[in-house]
Amino acid sequence: MKKVISLVSCLFLAILQASSGHCVSKAATELSKIEKLVLQTGHSKAVTAIVFGPDNRWIASGSFDNTIRIWDFETGLELRSLTGHSRPVKALACSSDGKWLASGGNDGTVRIWEVETGKEVQKFGPQAGTIETVAFSPDGKRLASGGSGNTIFIHDTETGKELAKLTGHTAPITALTFSPDNRLLASGSSDHTARIWDPDKSKQLRDLRGHTEMVTALRFNGTGQLLASGGSDKNIWLWKTSNGREMGVLKGHTGKITAISFIADNTVMSADANCVVKVWDAAVKREQAAAGKAGSAGDEIESAGFSVDGKYLAAGNGDGTATLLDAETGQRLRTFENHTSGFYGVAFSPDRHWLASSSFDNTVKLWDLQTGLSLPPLKGHTGYVTCVVFHPDNNRIISGSVDRSIRIWNAQS
Repeated sequence: MKKVISLVSCLFLAILQASSGHCVSKAATELSKIEKLVLQTGHSKAVTAIVFGPDNRWIASGSFDNTIRIWDFETGLELRSLTGHSRPVKALACSSDGKWLASGGNDGTVRIWEVETGKEVQKFGPQAGTIETVAFSPDGKRLASGGSGNTIFIHDTETGKELAKLTGHTAPITALTFSPDNRLLASGSSDHTARIWDPDKSKQLRDLRGHTEMVTALRFNGTGQLLASGGSDKNIWLWKTSNGREMGVLKGHTGKITAISFIADNTVMSADANCVVKVWDAAVKREQAAAGKAGSAGDEIESAGFSVDGKYLAAGNGDGTATLLDAETGQRLRTFENHTSGFYGVAFSPDRHWLASSSFDNTVKLWDLQTGLSLPPLKGHTGYVTCVVFHPDNNRIISGSVDRSIRIWNAQS
């Protein structure tokens, strides 16, 4: 909180400085516009969950910093920060109409949020243990959740009423997904099994055994006749839902499976913890193409999710950033991040188009005040950058650091 207050104070002083000759109320108006930048600091801890909105207009991320953040897909701007969980957020899911976002956390609670306003509309629990996974039914009427308590709960999203309590797994629930027709629910667990349930009758229909480690990802195909399950064993198993028969195993990943998507009824796209994306022909159980390593995230990927159309992959990294990738080419499209440490000082350009910031991470950053986007950091200092100012010609930036150096940067290059 102190860092945020300090940053707001720095912004206000910078606005007053840049507003000489103008009234304070004008400066206050400018502050009300700039305060959005205060929120654009990204997560302060590892990103553990990622989900796309159904029309690719936004992405939500959950983190060990106990918050959920919603980002604009096109600009990379943070739209809002959702607070309420008292411990790390481990699971996210979006309703098919994009109106609701569900979250689960280590505080044992499940929450439903209105995406447009960021308002919390439902809260379930706390359950025993942590929540590891949540899933909306396609019609949005039910929400399934599960975690370290080994039990799956299904709630009515409108009334909050508990509709079912499914038991059978002997270890934490790690993955959940509904079939497209709402009739089936699939679950994965640390007990190495995947299971298929009739959620209306609270009945287990299939016990799917084949994985040798935790099941980490699940997805039905468009007809609901095929289920793909991925695991920490780096393999993807294909199952016929009507009888639970194994239809094949897809092998080739070198890390645990973090996301699965059917981009056609017999075409599977998958991603692993090394951020390698593969496309498979489920009919012949062979790899069609490999996009290669998507980006270079550095840390192992904590979480990942495909967009509904399979074109994009969002990866949550251990350093608190989230990365947007082209799933076909592996190209890094955008990283949602900020300085890797706290702000130290800020300054406005004379033309009011840019905001410069200095930081404890030894860098200077330039922010476009119209969009809130930042340019690549200016690197060179070897210690905290304690002050930053613009030259009156608007083209140069001067920075000072605890490394006892003063640097002049070309703002136009």
